[in-house]
Amino acid sequence: MSVPLNIGIVCSGKEYQFAAGLAAATYRVQLGATGTVTIYSPAGEKTSEQLVHLSEKYAFQNRAFAFTEVSERKYTSQLKCQGFHEAVQNVADGELLLLVDADTYCRKPIRISAALCRQLLTGKLGMVRDVIERHEKQQKGWWYVEPERRLPYVNSGVIATSRRAARLFARFREMAMDPLFLSGPFNDQTIINVALAKEFPQALVLLDRCFNGMRTFLNDETVIGHCAGGAGKLAHSKRQRSHLECCAELLCEYEARTVRNRGEQLIGTPLADWLTRGTFEYHRVGIGSRRMTFLQNGMVGLGAGGAEVFWHLTEEGGALVLQISSRKGLIPNTVENRHLPKSENRRKSRNAPIRIVQSSTEFGITCALRKDVANVWRGQWAIFEKGPVELADLSI
Repeated sequence: MSVPLNIGIVCSGKEYQFAAGLAAATYRVQLGATGTVTIYSPAGEKTSEQLVHLSEKYAFQNRAFAFTEVSERKYTSQLKCQGFHEAVQNVADGELLLLVDADTYCRKPIRISAALCRQLLTGKLGMVRDVIERHEKQQKGWWYVEPERRLPYVNSGVIATSRRAARLFARFREMAMDPLFLSGPFNDQTIINVALAKEFPQALVLLDRCFNGMRTFLNDETVIGHCAGGAGKLAHSKRQRSHLECCAELLCEYEARTVRNRGEQLIGTPLADWLTRGTFEYHRVGIGSRRMTFLQNGMVGLGAGGAEVFWHLTEEGGALVLQISSRKGLIPNTVENRHLPKSENRRKSRNAPIRIVQSSTEFGITCALRKDVANVWRGQWAIFEKGPVELADLSI
């Protein structure tokens, strides 16, 4: 059963826009040419340069939606429930929608069974059990659910659904704007769990944990990883850095495959095999040297650095050229602390908000090397010092 799958991510603010952009890129490369990936942000909010760069590079969409902020309290709940409703309304009949948090990332192609597709297309919601049970224990208020009525408590970081579920999301949106919920310790996840238990008990379908790999549930089978940790708190925790690293690793692997595929006619040749079997001395003349190896997936192994991430064999003017390149502007490459007053004790810096700083240089090709009669690859750096480079086989 082949059903188009669309991805929707709701976000607001520079830090969340950047995280959502990285996440969207990982979903885009796993979806391939099928389906769409769309980031939803409140109308009037400026789209950051980082998000624009990522959307252009990985061909996903940025869409503004009309957002009504009814209170300063529970901003994230209002934002997500209104954004979810917008995304569900925009998906076509007969297609699936996966609503994912900005702090998720896609590790593998997403496969949804025919049986699950049929359930979702009738208006059901597919979600994964949360790491712990979070039903309200105090027997007061509308949000309390009696034990006999409770459903498995689910995490709202990944929701599989379709346009047929629009009425559910309309109700979530309404509840998120209700003064009752705005005054309590609630978020979008609480709203969804309470509404499912009290009003839509037949709508929930439990998904396999591979679709929402939170914390200890992350393993080799995980399709979607999730750096979960609290609504609206991404910029104030180490999980921002963790999410950045997870996305960067996945996107670098994708870039390596792309580089390899562009020169596929040279992969598997004796020269390529020789490169991937050997150990080399990478020498930046006048600066230093280190050992280097080349992996079969098109990435540099031992000796990889910020400017030496990928390798690629190509031909120029009838001669073979070994290109070594960087992440090519894949993501901003500097992380620094901000908002830390000088008077603050530096021991608090570990918990300070972090800012991702866009590098002004997109490295691209670091050096292009040609083999001479002595079997040494020679060339020069194309960036910074632009000094000479030598690559020698240590087995010779």
